[in-house]
Amino acid sequence: ERGLGVGLKIDGGNMIAAECAVASLLLAIAEPNEAERTALTKYARRINMNWRGIEVGETRGAGGIY
Repeated sequence: ERGLGVGLKIDGGNMIAAECAVASLLLAIAEPNEAERTALTKYARRINMNWRGIEVGETRGAGGIY
């Protein structure tokens, strides 16, 4: 065990942003195995689509998490 703890507050209650933040953090510090990395990667970057199904942006970790 590394003895690390995490607290997270996303103002506005956006669950996608919270999932992205936690997944990005875990990818950066938890040393996941290949199966865990695959599972986390799908949450670490989300494509945002408009109601017509057109890609309009993405939600992702900002990087540089230490």
